[in-house]
Amino acid sequence: MSARLACLSLAVASSLGCGGAARVLASPAETDAYRRTRASYTIEDRLVAATRYLEAYPTGRFAADVRRRFELEEARFYAQKRGRVDGLDWYLLVLPRGPHAAEASLLRADYKKREEELSRTGQLRAAWSMERRLARAEASRKQAVELVTTFLAGAAASDAWGAPLWQQPKDVLGVLRDAPNPGRCDDLRCARFASVPFAIPVAGGGLDERALVVDVVVSLAAGGVERLTLRGPGLFSRVYEAQQAKAVVGDPESARALAVGFAEELVAGSFEARMPAARCGRPVNPPEILRRACGGAVLRVVVGGDGEDDIVELSGERAKLGWLWSLRLEAVPAVGHANLQWARGGDSCITKYLTCSLPGAEGMVRLLSTVSPPSSASHS
Repeated sequence: MSARLACLSLAVASSLGCGGAARVLASPAETDAYRRTRASYTIEDRLVAATRYLEAYPTGRFAADVRRRFELEEARFYAQKRGRVDGLDWYLLVLPRGPHAAEASLLRADYKKREEELSRTGQLRAAWSMERRLARAEASRKQAVELVTTFLAGAAASDAWGAPLWQQPKDVLGVLRDAPNPGRCDDLRCARFASVPFAIPVAGGGLDERALVVDVVVSLAAGGVERLTLRGPGLFSRVYEAQQAKAVVGDPESARALAVGFAEELVAGSFEARMPAARCGRPVNPPEILRRACGGAVLRVVVGGDGEDDIVELSGERAKLGWLWSLRLEAVPAVGHANLQWARGGDSCITKYLTCSLPGAEGMVRLLSTVSPPSSASHS
């Protein structure tokens, strides 16, 4: 008996490794929570994601890394927002229990008190008016950028080629349905036209008005999604201006090249996790500036010439859209045998009965055999 116990103890010790404890592996939920702390586009989203991760997994697999990044970004975020009341309001909204929340509340109260003391002066009214204009301009730029980045995030998560529209990621559906001008659908596509006004500061303290004008298009084939498109005149220039808060000025070719380069990096970064450049990069065909293809999808970024739209397009490869499974069916009651091609389904078609229409008869049919669809690996 003692020999058996000794062997068991040795086996347990070996499984624990030299450190004396088995390496902790993160759960899928923890891994997803960690990914959001790194992949979220704005600093606000990353801070919120980090807060949620640390609350849920204070001693998690990635806790040290998340905490280090959170401390650096939170300090930078507070330094940017502490100089104005609306900035402090925004900080407290994003991080109500943040490291600087108590200080922000006191500082905000002090600012409000000083504003009340100076409220009788026209100088304050003029300054407050400009501050509000600048705040509205900042909000308008954020709205313009968010329309584009939300579409890119949804497209990067999309894998429901050939499936109904409602199976698309919620970001794609949200951009398509967003007020005040939600999209409309017919048999061939769902499309939304959007015009988002925004303003950028210029020398002298003024604001220059702009507008991001885009079409969001979901192309359909046989009721299923086959392509997602975002396009618009000067799309890449407007996104650059809204994100950088400065106009595309100077030499037209150089300024345009700067904006196009920014847009290319934005799209490539949005799709890097889904379609990494090392594996999915493909030669471009001008005016394309970016092409990637893998995992059953093709990504294209096209620069428009004079009077033409800039385009970001993600489409399903023909092989993936063309899955057909052949089923041998026997009608009940017997009406002979029939071959049916089913254009969509899951990874397995094994069910006992299917409801369908057969030439000359309608009713229940018994499934006798199936041919499974090709594996996803064959389309990467």
